[in-house]
Amino acid sequence: DEILEIAHEENILGRINTLNERLTEMFKNHKYLAFSELVNGDRSERVMTYVSLLFLASDKKVWLAQKELFGELYIHPNSASVDSA
Repeated sequence: DEILEIAHEENILGRINTLNERLTEMFKNHKYLAFSELVNGDRSERVMTYVSLLFLASDKKVWLAQKELFGELYIHPNSASVDSA
């Protein structure tokens, strides 16, 4: 069980890092992104991307905004993390 937990944790961290790199590149041409522009995959892909975004927001690498409940989610770069990239 411990091995599976470690593998799962590494997979999540890998997804977070990959998404962070992707966003860093996208923010070079965009001030912000809509979540719907970021994901096209199936439901599980959208959920994993959303969870990864929550981790990035928690680490203050991005900030998330939503105008209304269940509305579009907008992803903004944290200016400090973009400036240091």
